[in-house]
Amino acid sequence: MDSWQWKEDYEALVRESDAEADAGPGGTERRNRPRFRLKTQHVFIKVEARFPVVDLSVSGIAVYSDFPFRVGQAINITMGKAFTVESTVVDCTLVEADPGLLEAKYRVRCAFEDEETGMRFLVMMKQLEDLELSPHAPGIGG
Repeated sequence: MDSWQWKEDYEALVRESDAEADAGPGGTERRNRPRFRLKTQHVFIKVEARFPVVDLSVSGIAVYSDFPFRVGQAINITMGKAFTVESTVVDCTLVEADPGLLEAKYRVRCAFEDEETGMRFLVMMKQLEDLELSPHAPGIGG
């Protein structure tokens, strides 16, 4: 699929998101690029762990982590073996901790290397969350 198709799919997602925002409660968007909530709640990051997704845009992704990342750290974010996006940690904030700091949760914001790659990642994630696998589908379960 060429980049034109990705852009067309992305623009359709933005229009759909704008329509949902118009129908919902008010608020002023301060970001340059819209954020999307995903039903697919996890991505894999270089450390081979799963991270719940906070939100995703063409410029980056925010995830929750049980451990901190260093700002400026380069990381690869993957959807299994299907797609990998190079990114850089731009912020890591402690958002939740127990009184003894034995368990903590961090919000980690990462910027993608470029917006075209981010656009492909976003479109793939949104399209994958709409797929339903059936045990009777060809190639699955016999």
